[in-house]
Amino acid sequence: MASVSKRRWTYNGIVKEGWVVRYLDPATGKRPSKKCESKKEADAFKRKVERDIEDGRHISPENEKTFADVAARYADHLEARLADRAIGRSHYLRERSAIQKWGVPAICQKKFSVITGDDCIRLYRTMVAGGLSHKTAESYLYAMRQMEKWARAPSRRWTRGDAFGEAMSEIKVPPVAPVRTFTAEQVVRLLSQVSQRRPKGHVRHVVFMECVVGLAALCGMRMGEIMALAPGDIDLENRSIRVGHNITRWRERKDTKTRSGKRVVSFPERLVKPLSSWLTEHAVPNAAGLLFSKADGSILAHSSVRASWLALLDRCGMGATDGNHYHFHALRHFHASWLLRNNMPPADVARLMGHSHAGITLRIYTHAMLDLDNARQHIDRTTMLLPDATAPQMALSA
Repeated sequence: MASVSKRRWTYNGIVKEGWVVRYLDPATGKRPSKKCESKKEADAFKRKVERDIEDGRHISPENEKTFADVAARYADHLEARLADRAIGRSHYLRERSAIQKWGVPAICQKKFSVITGDDCIRLYRTMVAGGLSHKTAESYLYAMRQMEKWARAPSRRWTRGDAFGEAMSEIKVPPVAPVRTFTAEQVVRLLSQVSQRRPKGHVRHVVFMECVVGLAALCGMRMGEIMALAPGDIDLENRSIRVGHNITRWRERKDTKTRSGKRVVSFPERLVKPLSSWLTEHAVPNAAGLLFSKADGSILAHSSVRASWLALLDRCGMGATDGNHYHFHALRHFHASWLLRNNMPPADVARLMGHSHAGITLRIYTHAMLDLDNARQHIDRTTMLLPDATAPQMALSA
């Protein structure tokens, strides 16, 4: 399959010699060759190329690409998908940043087909040392794995390996600290304060925040899902909301990430008034067809909603004291935790939260199932259901 031969030649009057490995490339039918400085190097390459051809992992020399080459072509691929609206701007920028800012500087000139899992693990450590969180570094490594899958496609065959996948299976990412959630008393305070109009405050803004905070805390909706609602999604008579879209921070209205994200949720009586008020008095027609928008019909920026949220926390005495504030998403966590604590079946909670199965819900909110005091009370109640072992037992009839 492959052969090693010694070669001697003269260059500028100087006699040189080396070793040449020739082999038949089954993909092209050509006989490429590789020059080696020693017999040992040539024999090693011969064994490798024979093994790669036998395993179907060989990359033809004309098909070899460096990491930088593949990254440039993948960037074009991402731009085309963005233009076709197959991916959102957030997805595009995240993958481009991961590859161009971290991957290219670290391993730009290395041939893509010979990148190893160790190379990828070193890149992960470089990202963490550079200030990225372990979770972000892992997500960036995943973006590069997607590029590797794309490069491995039959129409390209720039690599046959799964170096980034192997690295991700070895890397143990430290667990992320759970999102700080609210107590029931804190949520009551938030819901009470959000409906209060401040001096010189606008009624429209008060009603908007009352709707937004209520939908998150009492229906478990995400910020993006709330901002993507259309007037037709609200059914006041049946007190239900059809959830099917999401607004990204780039103000793009997209379908929910998963099929299970499309769902119908109920809302409590206390939200009928603010939602009715918004629909009849404050909602304005807009090009995007959204329920919530600015008074001029333009899309609300996430940053402006976040600023209003932080101001509400300050008014409730829950502002950040150590630089760590309550995220708006904590309202969704409260809602799911509250349902679980009050004995709603996990499968039903998963459906209302838009999770594909109850396992996801339990993994995220398992802390809400039973704290120490509740566990003690639960054990006492269930123990009382057992027959009393000290009571006299009825004799069995013969």
